[in-house]
Formats: sequence, C-alpha cells, structure tokens
Amino acid sequence: MPHTPPRDERLTKTLQHLDASVAHLQSALHRHRRPWDSFYRGILYGLGMIVAFAIIVPVIIAMLRMVEWVPLVGDFLTNVIIRMEDNISAVKRY
Repeated sequence: MPHTPPRDERLTKTLQHLDASVAHLQSALHRHRRPWDSFYRGILYGLGMIVAFAIIVPVIIAMLRMVEWVPLVGDFLTNVIIRMEDNISAVKRY
C-alpha cells in the first residue's frame, strides 16, 4: 500500500473536521426551532396571498376594460366584468 504524503493526510483530516463542524451546526440550528414557526409562516403566507390577490384582481379587471376595442372578445369580457361587479356589489350588501 503506498504511503500518502503528509499534505494529503492534513487535507483529509481538515475535510473530516469540516464535515463534523457542519454536522454540529446543522444539529444546533434544528434543535432551536420552535414549534410555532411553521404556524407563523403559514399565517404570513396566507396574508401574503390575500394581499397579492387584492392587488392583482383589480389590475386584471382594469386591463380587461381596455380590451373593449376588440369586437367579439371585448363584448364577452364586458359581460364577464359586469357580472363580476354585480356579484361583488351583491356580496358587499351582506
């Protein structure tokens, strides 16, 4: 069996030490994770989706109103928008 030079041995020991250090850090990070973190992340995700939906839907409706110059699609989209607005105003009454 050939003898490995000292430089290779030092490199091997360094890499083993690095692997052990990374494993220790990973276990330390996961040990301090609180059970409520997932709950809070879920709440924030849901709120983000609501805010994004509240911003994106009006922008899409405004863009659809600009499409009225297309005769066939414009009439269809106008009817869709009118029905959506009627439903929204009916929901607001309750």
